[in-house]
Amino acid sequence: ILEHVDFIPLLQDLYRILTSGGTVEILVPHFSSPDAYRDPTHIRYFTAGSFDFFVTGHKRDYYFDFRFNNVSHKIQFEKRKLFFYNYALEWLVNLSHDMQSWYEKTPLRAFPAQGIRITLTK
Repeated sequence: ILEHVDFIPLLQDLYRILTSGGTVEILVPHFSSPDAYRDPTHIRYFTAGSFDFFVTGHKRDYYFDFRFNNVSHKIQFEKRKLFFYNYALEWLVNLSHDMQSWYEKTPLRAFPAQGIRITLTK
């Protein structure tokens, strides 16, 4: 539901109720997904780096008064029969955060991702 709401207060509450070492897993639509734009109730679009601002050590981690210790992100592509390239592209894109950023900045995003799976650790 994070694409439907102002998600910063929600993340702050999740941080508050997590125990040390606890994790929260989030699935949001990727900005290149047609589903991200199709739904008129979506107020926000996400990239692989959208949650990095909430993690200790990010160059702008001073934005918020709460910080998770770790983040992992995986860009996910729709898995349909006959869409073998999605499996290969997902593997390639998720080799590193730099590869995810490269995908998002190049014409490869013409092959839209379905969503992003984020895991935040307190």
